[in-house]
Amino acid sequence: MTFFELLLFATTISIPDFYKRLFCKKTLIVFYLAILAHILVIVSGLYFIKVPYFYDFDSNGFFNMASFRAEKGLVLSYFYSDIYSDFLAVLFKINGKNSWLCPCLFSVLMFGLSVVYLLKINLILKTKIKNFIILSLYAFLPSLVILTSSLLRESILIFSFIFALYSFVFALQENKILQYILSCFALILASMIHVAFFIFYLLMLGIFFFVFFCKRNLILCFFSFVTIGVLLVSINKYNAHGLKYYFRSCYSDQKNQKNQKNYFHVVKKYHHGVPITRATYKNNSIFDNILNYYIKPYLFEVKNTLDFYAFLENLLRLILLIFIIFLPFKKNHAFIFLTVLYFLFNMLWASATQNYGTGIRHHATTYWLLLILGLTGLRSFLESYFPNSKIHKLLYTGN
Repeated sequence: MTFFELLLFATTISIPDFYKRLFCKKTLIVFYLAILAHILVIVSGLYFIKVPYFYDFDSNGFFNMASFRAEKGLVLSYFYSDIYSDFLAVLFKINGKNSWLCPCLFSVLMFGLSVVYLLKINLILKTKIKNFIILSLYAFLPSLVILTSSLLRESILIFSFIFALYSFVFALQENKILQYILSCFALILASMIHVAFFIFYLLMLGIFFFVFFCKRNLILCFFSFVTIGVLLVSINKYNAHGLKYYFRSCYSDQKNQKNQKNYFHVVKKYHHGVPITRATYKNNSIFDNILNYYIKPYLFEVKNTLDFYAFLENLLRLILLIFIIFLPFKKNHAFIFLTVLYFLFNMLWASATQNYGTGIRHHATTYWLLLILGLTGLRSFLESYFPNSKIHKLLYTGN
């Protein structure tokens, strides 16, 4: 292990020292157990067994490209996989060698920072969910542990999403400006590494602009508008190429199957040539894709352990989705915007997701938000119908 890798690990485990107010004894134990789980995944994936999503087409591609650029020079591209490969190459240069361990430890660091802002947004929304409960349900989702232990982009994307929404809610409720300005810069950077986030952040900032305009907060309106402008101006030839394939993957072969290329053929190009398997959704309808994004695989389609896990994860999401209808929308209008953003983002993901393996990766980016919305809705449900239940006392604070 190099000095830089030790530094990344030491920084991760020292995070609670900087945010002691968020980490009571139980929360601290859960945090360190979660870090231990990440380290076990990294060690197992690197030295012992084949961990799903750890070594896959994307991660191998990023590593090989970053290794090449660390030795031959950076491309200095501004978008998507190229800029992320450049970023990994910079990590390799700082590290002194091309190592899988270095970007994996960086992903764990980003996971640790995302935990901080998850607990912060839980506090500012006044959900009354106990910190150690929400951290336990978030940090030990198996797919999330694996994805945020790998050198894939998910850990950065999740952190940017949590940080952005925390900053929005903080600015909305406390009328604070600096935090929101910082989040605007973070959104610009995060938008560069994934086309879906580029599109979603444009939509999200449009909603932020509308909200702050209605509240007559002209400064925050201005920074929302400027950030939208920067993202729109950044749509150069390369970026437009990525957007073109994203939307083609959504809409091709729906209006005229005879005159256009096959829907899955185009989507394969968008997803780096991944072959169609039994996990692929067998339809050409966007509505079916959105539906399948939440319910596939069916129980009768389960053939192995990974299928069964995907089924259980879908079941968990459906339960949380049911309780969203009990959210206290009238008491806290922030829940309206967060719910709209959750469904908006997942409809965007679903429109270009062609199998439930990829769907698990995409769901991981918004799982934290569903967890907050679902558990808050569950609290309202229990307070209305079962006010003295043991579940309520276990999950939520009394004040």
